[in-house]
Amino acid sequence: MRSIPVTLSALLVVSPAALGQAYSESFEGGTNAAGWTFGAAGEGPTTPGGVNGSWRFQSTPFTTTAPVLRCAANAPGPTGNFRARRVGYIVVALRVDASDLPVANLAPAVILVSFNGTPADPSDDWGAYNGNLQGLGPTGVWRHHTVTLDPVAASPSFGWNFIALGPSAPANPTWSALVTQVDRLDFSLADPTITHPSQTWSVSADAIWLSPGLCYPNCDGSTISPYLNVNDFVCFNNLFAVGDPRANCDRSTTPPTMNVNDFICFNENFAAGCSAP
Repeated sequence: MRSIPVTLSALLVVSPAALGQAYSESFEGGTNAAGWTFGAAGEGPTTPGGVNGSWRFQSTPFTTTAPVLRCAANAPGPTGNFRARRVGYIVVALRVDASDLPVANLAPAVILVSFNGTPADPSDDWGAYNGNLQGLGPTGVWRHHTVTLDPVAASPSFGWNFIALGPSAPANPTWSALVTQVDRLDFSLADPTITHPSQTWSVSADAIWLSPGLCYPNCDGSTISPYLNVNDFVCFNNLFAVGDPRANCDRSTTPPTMNVNDFICFNENFAAGCSAP
């Protein structure tokens, strides 16, 4: 596919455009429509201190092995049919405000949860998790964590593994059954397959996004041909300008993670094209 020659200087002056998000939550104004919770008493949206200096979701100090941020069961937005919605990216910003033990090297994980058709019986819950995220980082420092998934594939995407969440979880779970009915979305602040020591935590979350993304350079999620066009460069520039981790095209982990290499990476992906939106 032919690349459209757009210079870096041109990209930096385009006007804002929609970011193609399937769901977003920044807790602005104290909202929490999806019922996000760490399970701590007295938790909730608070300001200031968020990723952009405004709102965030904060727990009060509580004792647990590894905090898990989860939405309400079947909450509109972060759950449902990921295949139909073509969800390809899941993003969250996490910050450890205080902990008894060092936690900077703990790697969080995203968990797609299935209630197995029995929401009142957690014993057969199961899901899939992806722990290929960068570490939590030092206390008081925000880290954006991003995972990708292929909701139309027959088997789990790279980095995703099935996990039994109850003693009666099905022996042969399928990726299709999960991505067509995600009952809850969880963010564990540590590997969910390992037992961690109990300690007192205070944690914050912000900037939760679910985005379409089967074709990375199709930034605006358009489906009408040609779905790769100059609007995708505009969209990518807007992501980069606000520090959205989806603009970290080359998946670098050394600060600054978003730099000119990501523009080069995006242009190369655009030039390579995609077989489907």
